[in-house]
Amino acid sequence: MKRRRALQIAPTAVSILAAGCLSDPGEEDATDTPGTVTETPPLETMPAGTRIVEVVVRDGFSGTVVLDPGCRDVEVRVSPGERNDLTRENAGETCTIELRSDDELLFETRVADYESLELTVRADGEVAVHAVAV
Repeated sequence: MKRRRALQIAPTAVSILAAGCLSDPGEEDATDTPGTVTETPPLETMPAGTRIVEVVVRDGFSGTVVLDPGCRDVEVRVSPGERNDLTRENAGETCTIELRSDDELLFETRVADYESLELTVRADGEVAVHAVAV
């Protein structure tokens, strides 16, 4: 009796699993290269007034960190134990940013119009990155 129930459940389970298969997993899109990930940006952008980047410098770091945003004509100095941020002046604003200390480049990236970054400079000089996207 139990064997018969198992046989009745099996076709149902197979049909549920097969319903999610729309293409052959071996098929490749002509534009995709094996081993790469194609990232599609979100349809929304961050509004004006939202944070582009926040820089936090942990106590114990020796030196001052300089935030150099390519989208502004200013450099922002952040000392250990402090934090500072840069906000969007316009909706969808993007910005290339650099973090330096003692003329050494610690971190560099471009922040897209749909994301916000939090950069934490640890005591050992490593930069931890936390990204949020809409």
